[in-house]
Amino acid sequence: MKVKAVMIVFVLLLLAGCQEKTVKEIVEDEEPLSYEVIEIIDATEWEEKKLVAYLAEEDFKMIKFGFYQIEGRKWNLTHSDFRTPTDQPLNAGHSRYFTFDGDEVPFLYGTVGDEDIHSVKVKKENGFEEIPIHESKWGRVFYSPYSWGPVKALDSEGNVIHEEDFR
Repeated sequence: MKVKAVMIVFVLLLLAGCQEKTVKEIVEDEEPLSYEVIEIIDATEWEEKKLVAYLAEEDFKMIKFGFYQIEGRKWNLTHSDFRTPTDQPLNAGHSRYFTFDGDEVPFLYGTVGDEDIHSVKVKKENGFEEIPIHESKWGRVFYSPYSWGPVKALDSEGNVIHEEDFR
């Protein structure tokens, strides 16, 4: 009977250790202790990489974008950028993240403060592509891996009303 009980406890512990962490747990594990993760806005995962858009606060509010990669069996934050909440019509940024293999991941991100902006298009390998605008408690946010400028903000009729380039 004791052996059976020990086996059941062992199996339960083993199963508990196999549970996959939530995106918020992954972000909280990698953020400095002084940051409070407020909200996970969105996450995109491919191969052993993950881009996460989230809200964090220390002494000020940040809309953060983290690039995570698996090393061993653990997600590691390897690059991050942030924007502060703003009412600018379009506030875009770009970075180049690098994988552990040395591959480049061009990355666009930003905030949308103009209510007339209904969609955002970014340049991808095969031309411009519309990407989602995500709602958060601190404003509207967009991000896209494997993208570069310009960023085009469109109204409800598809007309470009704001544009940012990074040349």
